[in-house]
Amino acid sequence: MYIDHVGINTNDMEATLQFYCGILGMRLVRTTRTPDGRRHYNVEIGGGSAFAVFDGAELPTAGERQHVNHLALPVDTLEQFDAAYQRLKHHGVAVTEMIERGYGKTFYFHDPNGIRLQIELKTKQDADSLEGDPDPVPYVRALLQSAYAAGIRRGLEQWESLTDAPARSRSSLRTARALNSGQRSSGTLLCRLRTL
Repeated sequence: MYIDHVGINTNDMEATLQFYCGILGMRLVRTTRTPDGRRHYNVEIGGGSAFAVFDGAELPTAGERQHVNHLALPVDTLEQFDAAYQRLKHHGVAVTEMIERGYGKTFYFHDPNGIRLQIELKTKQDADSLEGDPDPVPYVRALLQSAYAAGIRRGLEQWESLTDAPARSRSSLRTARALNSGQRSSGTLLCRLRTL
């Protein structure tokens, strides 16, 4: 699954196209009208995705909560990253400082409609982990508990294969001791799981 397009509203299609196509260098790929006569333009943003821009919308007033937190726009090279930053500043767009992240670097700014945008350059692969939140929501907590239980089952199977084998080698006994070294609670848990 991927995002095909992101719908955004504007009350100034011209300023929006000038910003996305003129300043950021994106490509307008489609223009049409909605059944009620409003402009509906598609702007290609790369990676097979596009903005579907709808004209004639009433924008929220300053300080009202936006429905989109931000849209991330990736670039492939440091030269593209620096060029985007300089081009935005040159056109008077307020940008944040460049932010170093674990995956690379990024900065934020707003389009003429108040939508927060992010330019990011990934220089490293993001590490997948469900353990980044010390207080996860219940759904994530259930996934972690399920993964932990599966790990214990695998450990139990490994423990049983090492301790119940008729002819135990020195290395398998060392491995068995290592699995249970100083962890009485783990051994007790393994024993309880074994009786289930």
